[in-house]
Amino acid sequence: MNRPQPYTLLTQTLSPLVRWRLKRARTRVSPFFSKSNFFAPEISQKIPPKQPIWLHCASAGEIVAAQPLIEALLTQNTPLFVTVWSANGAIKLNQLFHETVPWSWLPWDTPGETRRFIQWLKPKALWVLETELWPNLLLNAAETGVPITYINGRLTEKSLRAPAFLKRAWNSGLQQVETFLVRSKADAQRFIQLGAPAKHIHIAGNLKWLAAARLIEHPPIPLRTHPYLLFASAYVEETEALFNLLQEQRLNLPWVIVPRRPKDADTMAQQAKACDLNPYPVHTDTEAQNDAKILIETRFGNLTRWMAGAQGVIMGGSFAPYGGHNFLEAAALGKPVIVGTDMRDFAEETALFTTAHAIKQYESLDEALTAAATLWHQPDKATALGTRSQTTLLQHIQQVRQAYWQALRLTEQAQNQHKALISTKNVVK
Repeated sequence: MNRPQPYTLLTQTLSPLVRWRLKRARTRVSPFFSKSNFFAPEISQKIPPKQPIWLHCASAGEIVAAQPLIEALLTQNTPLFVTVWSANGAIKLNQLFHETVPWSWLPWDTPGETRRFIQWLKPKALWVLETELWPNLLLNAAETGVPITYINGRLTEKSLRAPAFLKRAWNSGLQQVETFLVRSKADAQRFIQLGAPAKHIHIAGNLKWLAAARLIEHPPIPLRTHPYLLFASAYVEETEALFNLLQEQRLNLPWVIVPRRPKDADTMAQQAKACDLNPYPVHTDTEAQNDAKILIETRFGNLTRWMAGAQGVIMGGSFAPYGGHNFLEAAALGKPVIVGTDMRDFAEETALFTTAHAIKQYESLDEALTAAATLWHQPDKATALGTRSQTTLLQHIQQVRQAYWQALRLTEQAQNQHKALISTKNVVK
């Protein structure tokens, strides 16, 4: 099996720098970091499950997408093991499953490190979530006879513009994958352009529909009892425009800002102060009850709790060139959702919901704020929009669930449990 030599040489050359940067990032953010071995902590203390299903979930978003599958594997007592790349992924896994799911960091993608990890774990199969393209990992798994499946596979146009040597490396890795379960036709086409065999690709839909839908039966406890509007997963470019507009319009409505990156909270607070808006940073659940007109969340992992109590949700990443973010959780909670025009990462979902008049989409943030204020003052319209959003979600989850359960050979017991989790008895009326 031919190794992608330029890529492998680069990963080996960069290994010391990558180790240092990862150790720094993970130590600062994650309470689960083990200083003894940065890429696979606690392995010396762990006994891996016998022939587990190995799920690789890069960060928090992939953990959320994998949640229904992890629950199904636990239900049918199938051994599993999760690897993550980012500290946020480790935190989200712990929030959802506590100590019930064994995990570690993914090794850096050199032939030796990934080979040793696979020999230690001895997985029955490897399920790779979404966009993770690690050629040496895929090659080593295939060499040891581990079948590989891409789950909720998606790629962006940016991947197609990568340097030629990197695309050749990806091609060599993707050739080893037995099955691709991708979100959409567009994602299927991108995988084919990078070298994935077309006959191995199946359009299964977006697994995040199922993860979102379970919130209907098990909604999170809201962080705040007082009413507010939520700007979710915001970037600094968006909040700069937001605070300027709030200063100009003087709408005097309460807002909660949840940054896409918690490290941006300080910058956002400075932006708000520059507009004389007196922001209040939230570091604890108690501080979430402060009566300030603008609260800025500083922690990671609380977005759905803020969604649960919001009167309306504006999704960030869609009013700046970031491709938009997942609005399905807000839809599942029956919230009126407003998005901008850049929703390319959720293009199919956005088209479906806008056609059903289940979300509002605007070209400018100014228009979005006006719409949010209208919904605030007309709660009946807000409730109707949120109900349409939740109903649209429920109408389309069965097909996605069936596609994944059949392809991954999950048991009927696990499927029935998932159906029960998202029964419609708590649907917003």
